[in-house]
Amino acid sequence: MAEMVLPQKLQDQLNQYEQVKSQLQVIINQRLQLEALKKETESALKHLSDLEEGSRVYKGAGSLLIEVKDTEKLKEEMEEEMESLEVRINSLKKQEEALKKRFEELGDRINEEIKRLSGAG
Repeated sequence: MAEMVLPQKLQDQLNQYEQVKSQLQVIINQRLQLEALKKETESALKHLSDLEEGSRVYKGAGSLLIEVKDTEKLKEEMEEEMESLEVRINSLKKQEEALKKRFEELGDRINEEIKRLSGAG
């Protein structure tokens, strides 16, 4: 059976399709990681708020746990981290939507080109 040679235009579209698919997967993975980190931070903030006055609190610094003397400052830092995570997550969501749209558009163009080629043959 003879192997069909795809026109350069279709090959280019298929390459773009695969690139967009890869980019989309990377963005989705980054977003999921940040959302998991945000949930961890939310949980830690809740636990920090539920602690009794004078409780010992530690935070991770690399492979060390360091006692925190000023829990209010730690709460502020964590709230700032939450805001930063939210901004980054929203940015990734926008990128994800744009890539999804591009992915769908490329898929439609590829399907149209395949129909055109199969109809011409």
